[in-house]
Order: sequence, then structure tokens, then C-alpha cells
Amino acid sequence: FFAIGNRSMANKLYYFDGRGLAESVRFVLGYLGIDYEQVYLRTREDFLKLDEAGKLPCHQVPVLELDGELYTQSFAIIRHLARQHNLLGSTPKEQYRVDMLAEAQRDYFGKITSWIFAPDTEAARKAVQEIHAPKLVSLYESVLAANGEDAVYLVGDNVTYADIVLLHTLEYAVDLAPDCLQNAPRLTRWRQHMRDLPTIKTFLASKDRHPLPDAKYVDEVMITLGRK
Repeated sequence: FFAIGNRSMANKLYYFDGRGLAESVRFVLGYLGIDYEQVYLRTREDFLKLDEAGKLPCHQVPVLELDGELYTQSFAIIRHLARQHNLLGSTPKEQYRVDMLAEAQRDYFGKITSWIFAPDTEAARKAVQEIHAPKLVSLYESVLAANGEDAVYLVGDNVTYADIVLLHTLEYAVDLAPDCLQNAPRLTRWRQHMRDLPTIKTFLASKDRHPLPDAKYVDEVMITLGRK
């Protein structure tokens, strides 16, 4: 059900030591079984050294170094991997729907993950629990209901990158709002099915799956970006 990628540890993912924009890329790499080295940026010097070496094409992270090529911008990386490994959908109509559902969850991802940099983190977490996570769950419960009882994935009969990035965002939502799925039986079943896929199960139990961000992560991000 999945394509095995290049197992060379010459592959590298440049980012901070935390979830952020790289975690969805890690989910896709994990599903595909692609091995890579995590290169963590912890200081401003780390960032500038990489930039001066030409490792940051857009002067931003995350950057994936894969088979000797540099790829940047998280969703561009994900779509590149999706094209390579048949995760886009089978028809133009399916491909549109995959993109649409992936982009919709991306909007919620921004709302669910922004709490860590908010001036009042407790109020921001409460907004995730009471507003953003319930809206995310409601939307995708409705999507699965419209697909019919026999549907397993968001689009078509196979995993697409929309399934993987939604799982990433939903896991984040559950971390912050553990009860958010209590009235969503279809999404609960879908989530368990995705978590039980062999390579996803392996990824979730690995060191490549990062915990919720903390104050240390915020400090390293701000210092590395020259904002502190």
C-alpha cells in the first residue's frame, strides 16, 4: 500500500527540535518509510551557516535534502513526495478533492498550533479546545459521512497525502483537546485505521515523532530566527 523510499541516511531534514511546519513532512516521510537524519537548528549561527552554505533555497526552514536535491516550503515538499509515490488521487477530480481537503486542514493547523507563540498561551489553548478542534472534527466527520459507510479514506480507495496531513493535525488537536472526538464516530474509526497502518504505527513510536512544544522550543526558534 505504500512505496518504499530511499533508505540513505544522506537524506536530511533541517528544522528546529520540535513539531512546527516540519512535523507534517515527517508524517509523510514516516508513512513512505524514507529514512533521514534530523538536523536541528538551535542557534542563530546554525541558521546563518546553513544559509551561507546554500542549504536554504528560500532562506527558511524546513528544508528536506533528498537524494542530493534540496526541497523547501512544507506543502511543496509534501506534494513533491505525493507525486513521486502516488498519493495525489487517481483522477483529476480526485486530485482536486485531495488538494481541497488538505488545504482545509492546513487552515485549522495554523489555528491549532499558534497557541505556543501567543501572548496568553492558556487562553490560546482554551480557544483550541473550545473552538478550533471542534470545528476541525465537525468538518471531517461530515466529509466521511458524505463518503458513505464503506469509505475508508478521505478520497478514493487508497491513502492520499490528505489523509496523512489530516492525521498530523488531528493528532495535534487530540493532544490539546483529548475529548474532541467523543461525538465523531466516523473520524474516530478513520483515525484508528490510519494509526494502525504499519509505517504510521512505527513512525508514531519513533524518535522522529516530536512532543508538544515547550518554552525551550520557543526560545530556540526565536533565537535561531534572530528575534530574541
